[in-house]
Amino acid sequence: DIKKLEELFQKKTTAKSSAAKAGKSENDKIGSEMAKLLDITRANNIAISLNAFSNFSFRSLAETINDLDPDDKIDSEKVQFIPNLLPTAKEIMAIKKFTGEDDKLITAELFFRQLIPIKRIEDKVKVMQTMASFEEHVEEARSGFQCLQEVCGQVMNSEKLISILEMVLNIGNFMNQGTLDGGVEAFKFESLPKLSQTKSADGKTTVLDYIVETFIEKGERETLFIASDFPRIQESSRTLIGDLMSEMALN
Repeated sequence: DIKKLEELFQKKTTAKSSAAKAGKSENDKIGSEMAKLLDITRANNIAISLNAFSNFSFRSLAETINDLDPDDKIDSEKVQFIPNLLPTAKEIMAIKKFTGEDDKLITAELFFRQLIPIKRIEDKVKVMQTMASFEEHVEEARSGFQCLQEVCGQVMNSEKLISILEMVLNIGNFMNQGTLDGGVEAFKFESLPKLSQTKSADGKTTVLDYIVETFIEKGERETLFIASDFPRIQESSRTLIGDLMSEMALN
């Protein structure tokens, strides 16, 4: 019985499946009508990033960038990733060549259309980034200089350091007496590593060992705990004056 066979096994077309097919066809139709000027992945990333600027229309955001955001409407954190939202030369060309209506463009393309008339937009965004981060950079530099100044003052006024350096100088003069290096009034800090390299005749004791033992024998063990005079020495060692000066020059 063919009729019965068809009733039992023929796939039925439900209203739901019909609607799904219709919707799919419509989506395909819409998709095929779009301009598709940008790479889809790039366009999606732009669209997602623009969610952070939901309180702006594309036109108002473009105008704010063009005016260098004088009223600080854009949060400083958001300013830092605006460069990722700027069109490339290839994308600009694609947008300019398109002469159709806006309804054929997707989110990223619509946004780019508003940005393209802005002259020197990359430079303007860099200015905005500098303005947005200026106070933060100034505070970091100020903190770095203050730390260095504090530690330098501690070094200059450390009685423990003076005692240790005086002993190093005296030992050096004693070991070098009768030579051109003897009887000096100062030495270079570059020579300090030699304290742990220069050994006694039996090779068991270094000059550094001797200095430590001498302070202990004199009952001045506390002098050896010199780090207590410079509580911020580790922090200051990570701060380079050259880096601070370069940072200030850039800002």
